[in-house]
Amino acid sequence: MTSKLIRLTIIVLFSMSSVGCSAVRLMQTRAGVAVTKTVEEKPEERRTPLTRRDFQLDFSASGSQLGVRLEYRPYYSLETQEIVTYTPDAKATTAELLMGLTTSSLFVWAFVDNLVETGEVAVNDDGELYNVTEFDWDGASSLQKAIIIGVPLDMVLSYYAGRAKMKVQEPWKKKGEFPDAWQLLGNHPYRIDLPDHNFGKDYQSRTGNDRIHVRQFLTGIRNPIAFMDVDSVSVRASTDFDGKGYKKTLRFTTQSQLQPFREVALADKGIDMFSTGKPRLMPRPEVTFQWNENPLQAGKVASLWVTVKNTGKGTLYRLTALTVSPDATLNNRELKFGKIDPGDSMSVSVAFKIDKLKRTQDIPIQIRFAEYNDYVPRNIESLLRVVENPRPKFNYAYRVVDGGTATSVGNGDGIFQRGESADIQVTIRNSGSGSAAGVTARLSLLDRVGVEIYGDTFVNLQTLNSGDTKLASFNVGVKGNASINTLRLKLSIQENNFGTETHLTETISLPISQVTAPKIKDLNLIAWITSNSAQVYNGASNATTIRAELPQDSQVKVSGQIGEWYRVELNIQDQKTTGWIRSEQLTTAKSERPSHSEEKKPQVVFQNTPPTLTLLEPEQHEAVVEEDELVIQALAVTNKGIKNAVVTVNGKNRNIEVHRRNATQQSSQTVFRIEESVPLSYGLNTIELRVYDINSQTSEPIVLAITREREEMRNDYALLFGVNSYEHFDPWHKLTNPIPDAEAIGNELKNRYGFAVEVVEDPSRDEVLTKINEYARKQYNDNDQLLIFFAGHGYYEERNNIGIGYLVASDTFPPEADRGKSSYISHGDLRERIENIGCEHIFLIVDACFSGAFDAPVAQFNRARGANRIPDDVTKRQFIKQSLAYKTRWYLTSGGKEYVSDGTPNQHSPFTRRVLDALRSTGGGKHGILTLEDIGRYVEKATPQPRAGEFGTNAPGSNFLFIRK
Repeated sequence: MTSKLIRLTIIVLFSMSSVGCSAVRLMQTRAGVAVTKTVEEKPEERRTPLTRRDFQLDFSASGSQLGVRLEYRPYYSLETQEIVTYTPDAKATTAELLMGLTTSSLFVWAFVDNLVETGEVAVNDDGELYNVTEFDWDGASSLQKAIIIGVPLDMVLSYYAGRAKMKVQEPWKKKGEFPDAWQLLGNHPYRIDLPDHNFGKDYQSRTGNDRIHVRQFLTGIRNPIAFMDVDSVSVRASTDFDGKGYKKTLRFTTQSQLQPFREVALADKGIDMFSTGKPRLMPRPEVTFQWNENPLQAGKVASLWVTVKNTGKGTLYRLTALTVSPDATLNNRELKFGKIDPGDSMSVSVAFKIDKLKRTQDIPIQIRFAEYNDYVPRNIESLLRVVENPRPKFNYAYRVVDGGTATSVGNGDGIFQRGESADIQVTIRNSGSGSAAGVTARLSLLDRVGVEIYGDTFVNLQTLNSGDTKLASFNVGVKGNASINTLRLKLSIQENNFGTETHLTETISLPISQVTAPKIKDLNLIAWITSNSAQVYNGASNATTIRAELPQDSQVKVSGQIGEWYRVELNIQDQKTTGWIRSEQLTTAKSERPSHSEEKKPQVVFQNTPPTLTLLEPEQHEAVVEEDELVIQALAVTNKGIKNAVVTVNGKNRNIEVHRRNATQQSSQTVFRIEESVPLSYGLNTIELRVYDINSQTSEPIVLAITREREEMRNDYALLFGVNSYEHFDPWHKLTNPIPDAEAIGNELKNRYGFAVEVVEDPSRDEVLTKINEYARKQYNDNDQLLIFFAGHGYYEERNNIGIGYLVASDTFPPEADRGKSSYISHGDLRERIENIGCEHIFLIVDACFSGAFDAPVAQFNRARGANRIPDDVTKRQFIKQSLAYKTRWYLTSGGKEYVSDGTPNQHSPFTRRVLDALRSTGGGKHGILTLEDIGRYVEKATPQPRAGEFGTNAPGSNFLFIRK
């Protein structure tokens, strides 16, 4: 039993060892030895969701909608696994070849060694006998059996191991944590607020990308009218996500952004900017406007109220207006009127905050309208008169006090010497017309070598009213080793209200004496000024500035002397001080004392007092003229002399001459005369006149606003009908004068008054109406005039107790043959057709029987009197402009409801003769203009008495003018 077990073990072990080559190949493949290793390009990935998430809130606005977008982004963990392919080398190694040869030899040995003869004989193919052998398995030893089994198996495994590829999955490797794509977050709560208005609403997101109309959001807000005047609106969106709060705020500042909010305010005021439609009948907007205050003080708010009334029959939709002005404050402001039903009106105001620094001026503004269906009124124009705030203006005077005060060290001669410190006392005056608040004065050194400022360099003077003065004192010292000859200081005076416009910055240059400080001789004398006026200097030298002036015969007290200079005691603005006068300007001799001498107050001379200008011609700063030139005359007054004068016309400068006048006695001021002729352009001419003194200080400008009017574009038309001959002689007998009357009036209008004349002879009814319709289709300017004259037969008929008047054309049938009067021209038809002509100014003259029935309320021509007279102080151009400012619809007839005479043949009718007399009158009225009143004075005495009146849409104050060429 034991021997069998041992043999089996040997067989198995040898079999295993005999396949060792194959096993080794397999192990080599596993270990990557003697193989080629290939990694696949795309490894496998494995994502594991994480709890981490990002969130973003996007808040936007487009048009009248708010956009809220909620998005989140989850994170995941990413792992990868590589797939590796092992391919064995095709070429066998030497060891493998030796192993194969050895195992093959063992297999042959084991097999051959166990072949035994069976005792049988067999014949081969060649006929030879041979002994039959067979393999004796049972006779084989255990080793031989193991070899016989193991070697073939090894060959099979070797074949497989040499050709098979092996794929191996590597372990999973973590690459990191990555964000996924953004996703909309639906069904999530958020809130929209107006932080400044304590209003908000909660919403639930539907898709995560919501649009909310501003009008819907603002439903329920208190006082929506507040949005009309705001300059900005803040809107905030907020929400919570994963325990964290998010918010985003938008600030709307532009007109388009604020528009949806203002539309809600408009709706609260009853202004409907949402409705649209097509009117079934024509609407007609009429506009009026009014300023809350005009003129307006700069710094105030100007409110313009615009009222639109719909006098038509249809509805106006989405009516808006826009302001247009060269001034940015008044420009591009929108007014919304919305829907206006027939008969209704809507008033809207717009406010303009006028800058307090604005100068006096007329600011033009135009209101342009737009409407959904283009039914717009005429644009309106206006001028806002802004009156400037009175400005302060600073002048100053200064003196050098180099002794006698608690802070100065010097000899008291008013001149700096080395080794001295002096008080620079600056007297500041507000010579302007306005008060100055927060006034400060600052003194600084321009040269710092050898000089020093002691103490404060800044003085707060607070308020300085117009005409008031205040003192600012600074202490400056010149060291003994200073090498400069002039002390240069910078003086700066400022105030709070008008910015840099009123700031004053000056350089003060003080001489530093090169000699040892002289000693002042004390005196106690009374002196009198002998020159026309004496200049009081700050120091005993002409190099110092003039501080004041004393008139002739003034009495002064002399307290000291240095050479030819006297120190005098002064009382300036109730303050005792001193100054220096040259000895030749006064006397101390009692014998020369004037009998009328007295102590007079000195006139303070301020260093930067600019010249003053007084306008002589023209008398008014604003004027309307017809001339192409304007003569300007002015006087300039200064105590320093005039350097030059400049006139600016519409932004273009040019220098002009000035002529010196004799100076007024007892004053150092000099008067200069300015006279200049400047060309004028059509329209508004802005003219500024300034003068500059020798220190380049400029006067306050004289500003003129001169408008040169261009002659209004005006055409005068005359359409004249004369009917002499009639197709139906009975009852319309032939007339002799209508055509000559029409031609005569036409000639006068053409030759004397420049009318474009058209005479129509013997027209039929259709020709009359066609010609009137032709004139109705013409395009007219605002000041165009149209005179229509008709001479011929007339007819009157009583129908149902109502009288109807007619004009008779050349083809009109007799009354009994045309009971419907279709061949006649009724006064009512004529009146309506003329009323619809687009010309603003129409005058109808009818020389026919029964023409007084033209308008039911017959009026005497004197209704036009009074208002048509030309005032003496009104120019021709002004009168034309005023007279043609109102719509004209006047008629003049040769009689009432009665027959009128045709007149003697070739002698004109009595009525036409009177009209011709008026047209041919000497001078043609004042300024060569005939008015309705002038015509009336000539025709009112005709027999029968003419009738006159207004018809249609005639406006009060209207007129019709005949203007000589």
